[in-house]
Amino acid sequence: MPAVNAVSPANAAVGVALGTPVAVTFDLEMDPDSLIGAGNFILRSGASKVVIAGPDSRDFSLGSTEDYLEDDVAFGVVSGTVTTSDNLTFKFTPSSPLKPNVSYKAIVNSTVVTRTLSTAQANGGNGGTGSVVVSGPYTGAANGNFVITIASAGALGAATFTYTVNGGAPSAAAVTDRKVTLIDGVTAVFKAGTYNLGDSFSFTASVGQALGSIYSFSFTTGDSAYVEPSDTVEAFQIQQREVEGLKRIDGVQIFDMAPLALAEVSPENQSIEVSARTRTITLTFSKEIDPASVTDAFIEVLMETMPFDIKQSSYRMAVTPSVSGKVLTLKIG
Repeated sequence: MPAVNAVSPANAAVGVALGTPVAVTFDLEMDPDSLIGAGNFILRSGASKVVIAGPDSRDFSLGSTEDYLEDDVAFGVVSGTVTTSDNLTFKFTPSSPLKPNVSYKAIVNSTVVTRTLSTAQANGGNGGTGSVVVSGPYTGAANGNFVITIASAGALGAATFTYTVNGGAPSAAAVTDRKVTLIDGVTAVFKAGTYNLGDSFSFTASVGQALGSIYSFSFTTGDSAYVEPSDTVEAFQIQQREVEGLKRIDGVQIFDMAPLALAEVSPENQSIEVSARTRTITLTFSKEIDPASVTDAFIEVLMETMPFDIKQSSYRMAVTPSVSGKVLTLKIG
């Protein structure tokens, strides 16, 4: 009899991250068709309190053992799909993200069974290009060896086949199709291709062992978790003016919530008689700046004539920027 080896999340886990896989692992290979698309592995929501309001509310007795939610997931089975890659671990993937701070219960039905069908193999000597895939679960009372034999040649939908079980009498001929029901829960899917007269495919069917009892595990999700990226805010020029002999700075917010701002420049704005040997300009910002955001494509230093010069011209100078914390240094030349 099969048994559950492990579950994810762990039973009774609290504060489970919303992206945690919901999965169950068995100690024996299970029949995938008894778990996938059969409604035998489900996830449902639960809750711990009742909210009754409005004229259409129901009257729940105080002695009820059920849990009820105040939102739209009350009593609901979570929509999702079940997948497996090895027939041992089956993963439930919800169609939409689980909700935060909600209890969930995963339930595996007692009727799921161990793997019942082997892979259908083409027998030696087949000349056609067609193939067969079989699915179950097999519901027969005894193990069986199936052989599918092409009775008349042709392409998919034209060729016919018969099948035998344990060497018995062949079945009546039937047309190959993408889904054909054989016997005892076995379905054959013929793939596109050609089928030659006498081509055959074999597989075995075994009586499945049922899980025997319903298996369930519960967990409670945690808070929503996300990383909020920092805003990209352009710098702005501080406006400085003098009021009653005191320097005053306008347009700057306080504390760390203020946007990035240019706090100080050296040489100062509109400075005169700056040494001709000056080769660096430093700009100090209100916050540390990202070096990757500073490129010469966004920096321009111009040497310009004075407004009163007869001939007006400007010359763009070569600049090498470097960053250290809040300070941007521009090396000219």
